[in-house]
This record gives sequence, structure tokens and C-alpha cells, in this order.
Amino acid sequence: MGGAHYLPQPALPEVPAPTSCSRRRPIPQSMFADMTIEELRRQIEHFCGLGDRVIDQARRRVLFGEQVATDEKIYSIFEPHTDLIKRGKA
Repeated sequence: MGGAHYLPQPALPEVPAPTSCSRRRPIPQSMFADMTIEELRRQIEHFCGLGDRVIDQARRRVLFGEQVATDEKIYSIFEPHTDLIKRGKA
């Protein structure tokens, strides 16, 4: 009771390492697949950039004791409109 339970993960297929002698033609992809890949790449770059900013913000605040300006702070990487709500302070 109380322990975490994990579902077994399926084994990943083994992919042979490419060799300099292999002369495979690129597999043609549909325009839809190209658009999907491009959108995923764009989203990954976006979240990586936000992650870098969050790490920088934490490093400056925790390690260097710097007060990060409100307009530089990221409160949520998934909800960009999130803002700080000040309560009880004048």
C-alpha cells in the first residue's frame, strides 16, 4: 500500500546505426507530415526558449540573490497570459 505503481513501457525497436557506406534514399513524406513536423519543431523551440528563461530567472534569484523585474518573470510556460496577483500589500 502507498507505493507508486508504474506501468511497464513497451520495448523500443532497435534501429541499426547508420554507416558511411549506406546509400539509402530519403523516404518521401507527404506535405501534411512536413507541416506537422515543422509545427512540432516550432513548439519545441518555443518551450525550450521559455525553459531557458525560467532557468535563468531561478539562477539569478536563488544563486545570486537578484530581484528579477516583474516584466521579466515567467509565471507559467503553458499559460502566457498568467500574471502575478498581489494581495494585502499597499
